[in-house]
Amino acid sequence: MVLVEAARKEAINHVRLKTGMLIDTPQSGGGNTNTGVLAEKYFNPDFRQDICSLIKNEENKENFEILLRDLNVILTVTQGTHGNVNTNKLKQQGIDIMSHIKPNL
Repeated sequence: MVLVEAARKEAINHVRLKTGMLIDTPQSGGGNTNTGVLAEKYFNPDFRQDICSLIKNEENKENFEILLRDLNVILTVTQGTHGNVNTNKLKQQGIDIMSHIKPNL
C-alpha cells in the first residue's frame, strides 16, 4: 500500500509540474480537485504527451495514450449532444475500449 501511495504522489506531482493541473488532491472545504473542468483539461490531447511522459515502458505509455484518447472521445460526444446520445454506439465504444485495455493490463 505504501508503494501505491508513493506512485500516486509521484503521478500527482508529475502532472502538476508538466501541466499545472492539480489532480486527486483534497480541498479544504471538502471534496477534491477532480472536477469536470479538470477532467476536460486532463483528457485534452494538448496535455496527453506531458501526462504520459511519466510512464517509462513504451508499450504501457502507448496504451495509456490510447485510453486517454478514447475517453476524450466519449466525454466530447456525451457533452455535445444535449441528451441525444446514441447509446448503442456509446456502449460499443466502451466495449472497444475495454477489449483493448484488458489484454494490455
